[in-house]
Amino acid sequence: ASASASASASAFDVWWCCIKIKRSTLTLETLPFSKLHSFDIILERRSKMWGAVNENSPGGGREEEEDSLLTSYACTNPSPPGRSSNEQGMWSSRNSLSVTGARILTALGSLVMLVVIAWAISATTGSFGEQITWLLSNPWGVVSLVDLYVGFTVFSMWIWFREGSKVAAAAWTVAMMTTGWLGGSVYVFNCLRQFKGDWQWFFMGNRRP
Repeated sequence: ASASASASASAFDVWWCCIKIKRSTLTLETLPFSKLHSFDIILERRSKMWGAVNENSPGGGREEEEDSLLTSYACTNPSPPGRSSNEQGMWSSRNSLSVTGARILTALGSLVMLVVIAWAISATTGSFGEQITWLLSNPWGVVSLVDLYVGFTVFSMWIWFREGSKVAAAAWTVAMMTTGWLGGSVYVFNCLRQFKGDWQWFFMGNRRP
């Protein structure tokens, strides 16, 4: 019964804590996303805060005290409950290795694409128009082109979503449409090069809340 009551109260608890964060001077923009790992930490903050608040205090003073306690707890407890410092360190190490691996992969992808494009240009004997005609004469050549440009378009939509500058987004889109995944690999590598551990920034760019 207690487990059921706890589950049914979870949605209210999360809503209540979000309201408290918004009302306090500590906003979601100033609180690093890494300090809000999951609903569990929000619920934990709520539980500890309520345990420390004097419920007999006047309403106005109580709200100020709640805001102060929530702000203090959020700033001094960045790790989710139940995760030790060793576990946090292991997670950070794995995250760092993943980013390093992605950087290596995108750098290699860029290099491979550059070499293949250079080889194709040097090995081409006919004109560009003749090559396109030959490619379009094969049904699977048409399928390959459609497949590629659907992928290029979808990837370019992500670029336009996360880039704050229309000029930069347009430049990357042109690179994507003309050089294919050479441009795509360079773009992702550039994002990973600037990556500071904020996955929201990586995926959302300037639209990050």
